[in-house]
Amino acid sequence: MSKLCGVRVPDVSVNEDGSVVVAARLTTGTPAKVFLKQVNISSITYGVFDNKDGSVVIASGTVIAVADAISDTPLDWDCDALGYNFLFTFPAASFPTGGVRYKTEVKVTLTGNHVGWITFTNKAKALFTS
Repeated sequence: MSKLCGVRVPDVSVNEDGSVVVAARLTTGTPAKVFLKQVNISSITYGVFDNKDGSVVIASGTVIAVADAISDTPLDWDCDALGYNFLFTFPAASFPTGGVRYKTEVKVTLTGNHVGWITFTNKAKALFTS
């Protein structure tokens, strides 16, 4: 059974009413840290919340299509030589207000029903022209 680990999300910066692209590395729990593939993942969902009071911005359970977010071949990035295999653009509606700190939670359910999480917090930068 695959186990989700080795998740790395670089620092996330976002403007209010701006989308943000997040790349992460999803690997097995074996010492070899093998990259997970689409066939290993049964579903991906996410939610976005106000980190201060927990109010919902984007409801938990919003679906991310596995085929759209997971690459079966590692992709290059600037963080290290290993690369990433998860890429998703969170829509502008996820971060509607400047000056607010948001928490984004991505739930990755593997074919063996093991659940892993990609989480990050960020403060949306306020813009006068937003």
